[in-house]
Amino acid sequence: ERRWNLLRFVTMQKIRAARLLKHVNLGYLSVNFDCWLQGLISKEQLTKAVDKAKRDKNLELQGLQLREFPEFISRLGRSELKDVKRMAISDNRLRHLQSDFFTRFKSLMYLFLSNNHLTLLPSSIGVLSSLQILSVDNNRILGLHPAIGELNSLHTFHVQQNPSLDVFPIEFGKLRHALSKGSLKEVLYDIDSVRYPPREVSAGGLALA
Repeated sequence: ERRWNLLRFVTMQKIRAARLLKHVNLGYLSVNFDCWLQGLISKEQLTKAVDKAKRDKNLELQGLQLREFPEFISRLGRSELKDVKRMAISDNRLRHLQSDFFTRFKSLMYLFLSNNHLTLLPSSIGVLSSLQILSVDNNRILGLHPAIGELNSLHTFHVQQNPSLDVFPIEFGKLRHALSKGSLKEVLYDIDSVRYPPREVSAGGLALA
C-alpha cells in the first residue's frame, strides 16, 4: 500500500507518525531546526555507521545535526564498539558528552570533535591512553580539564577557534616527556586569545597557530 501525505507543519508529537510515510513533500514546511530530528532524518545513517564501525573500527557520524550523542551507540561502546579506533563526530551541534563517555571507548586513537557546540571535555578523557590525535577546534570550549595531561600518546592537538578558551591548565605540562622526546608534534590554538600557554608548550618547538 502506497502512503502519501503533504506536510505543512510538523510538531514533535507528529514526528513518530511521520516515520510511516514513504513519500513526504516538505514544501512550505515551517521547521524549527532546534527540534531533535534524528529519528526522522538520520536513523538509517546511524545504523549504517554502527554496522560499518563494527567491521573497520571507524565510527563516522559527521554532519548529522546531532544535538546529543546517540545513547544506543554509547551503550555499544562497552560491547560491539569497544574496540573502535577512530571516531569522527564533527560538524554536528553537540553541546555536551556524558561524564563517562570516554570510558566506553577506551581504545580510541583518533578523535575528531570539530565544529560543534561543546563547552568542555569530560574528565574521563584521561583514560584514552592510546589517543594520538584530538581535534576540538571551532567549539565553545571554556576550559580544558586537567585530565588532558594524562594523554601520553597524544601527538596532535587542535583547539583553535574556541573564543572563550584563554588559559591552558598547568597539568598540560605533564606531557613534558612527550615534548622532550618529540612525540608531541603539533598543538594548534589561537595564539592571540590564549594568554597563558604553559612554558612547556611555548618552549617545546611546537607548531602554534
